[in-house]
Amino acid sequence: MAAATLGGVLRGLWGFAAFCFLAAVLVKPLGTGPAFAVALAGTLTLQLCIGRLRNARATRRTALTTAHTG
Repeated sequence: MAAATLGGVLRGLWGFAAFCFLAAVLVKPLGTGPAFAVALAGTLTLQLCIGRLRNARATRRTALTTAHTG
């Protein structure tokens, strides 16, 4: 359970770092509202990509395990 919690925290920190970076870089040229909107969209996109990569790796790992044992 601790490993799953740590994995979730680490995935969440990637999103937090992306949000902070995008907001900091874009707040001056775009203004506060648009910068936060773009940062939110970027964070959600990153989290979606991380989730899909994780699922793809788990599926591939399961397929390899099944192929070797069956």
